[in-house]
Formats: sequence, C-alpha cells, structure tokens
Amino acid sequence: MSIKFEVDPLSLAAFQYQMKRFATILKKDAPKALKVGTTYFCRSMIARTKISPMRREIVENPNPRAGIDKRVATHGVIRYRNGKPVFVPIYRGGQYGAIYRFVGMGNVEMLGRRVNGKPEYIPYSREDALEGANLPSLKKHKKTIIYRSGMAKLSWNWILRSLYGKSVKGNIRQPGGSIFTNKGGSGYGAFVRFKNNLRYVTSALKGSPSAVMSEAFVAASNQIRKAVERSLAKGGAKKR
Repeated sequence: MSIKFEVDPLSLAAFQYQMKRFATILKKDAPKALKVGTTYFCRSMIARTKISPMRREIVENPNPRAGIDKRVATHGVIRYRNGKPVFVPIYRGGQYGAIYRFVGMGNVEMLGRRVNGKPEYIPYSREDALEGANLPSLKKHKKTIIYRSGMAKLSWNWILRSLYGKSVKGNIRQPGGSIFTNKGGSGYGAFVRFKNNLRYVTSALKGSPSAVMSEAFVAASNQIRKAVERSLAKGGAKKR
C-alpha cells in the first residue's frame, strides 16, 4: 500500500536550513548534521503518534442470528486482517456469567438460579444477551487484548536504533520489514533514508499525514536551533 501526501515546503526548507546552520556554526560534518536532524524529526513524530487502547471494544455480532441461535455468539471484537476489519466472535460458555441450554431453533433458555439444588431456567432473548456486554468478564476476555498497543509510536525509535544504535525501551518485538533505513556518503554526498512500513502508522498519527509531517519538521527545526544556541552559550563557535 502506498500513501502519497504533501509536506509544507516552508517547513521542509526551515528544517534543511537549520541542519546547514548546525553544521556551519558548530563545524560539524554532514553525517553529524543529518544524525541530529533525523533524531529530532523522529522524536517529533513520536510525540505526534497516538497509542491505541490496551483492549478492543466489545461490539455486537452483525449476524442477524446472534441472540436467537445459541450456536452464534452475540458479541465479539473487530480485528484487522490484510488491512480490512473482521468481526471475531467471543463465544458463550461462561462469558456472561450464566449457563445456557439450547431447546430448539429460536428457543434458548438461561440458567437463572438453583432451587433446592435443581436448575431453574428462564427464557433467553437477544436483549438478555446484549446486556452481557456490560459484564466485566466479557470485557476481560483475552480476545479483547491488544498485545502490540503502542507499536506505531515505538516504530520511530526502531528507525533511530537501526540508523544510530539508539536504545529502545519496550517489550514489543519489531516485526520484520516494519521499517527501512539506509545511510552513507560523506560531505555534500551524505544521505539518510528511512521509511516506516507499518500498515496503520498513518491512522495512528494525531492528524493528517501532511499536517503532522509538516509540524514535525517545524518542531525538529526548533530543536536544532536550540541545540545550536545552547552550544553557543557554552562558548561554541561564533554565531551567524
């Protein structure tokens, strides 16, 4: 999947200018300036990338037989497979804190209580099933857990680790092919290339890709400028 978007040219020009200024004033070579620029840019993207909830929301089964046919789950979660939303059912069997029995198509009964040790069943309807979505036992089902919550935010750190060996905190394993990085050259021929290949990274951004990338370039430019000012305050090269 390829997504095209435009970045504000003024934001990009300001970013390039601050990297050149960093190299000139502090007498750093191009690879060092690129490292500083890339680091601040990725950090800006980290700040602009959302973390998903730890659990998926419980939703009703779109199957019209749900709540009528006992063999069909009434609730489940939405997961994404190949970029498309798919309903994944959470089947009954205690999730609602009750026991069911199937007494014919369209006739399901639920164990209400036990009287003198004997089970007493009551009619079971779709409305009864829908109330089950509020039970903590259903919301805590393992299918609701998002095991890789925060991966989109973490992916920008993976880029820095791949390029410059930066340490990355977190216990989420990096999927193969999730990022692409490359660097090389020297002087005016120095370059850094990277690409975030996570399928859903753009949907995790705090705004449209164009707006967020433009904001990140502005923020990174400001950080580079401040780095130069701090160095000058400590007695660095002459300000220009």
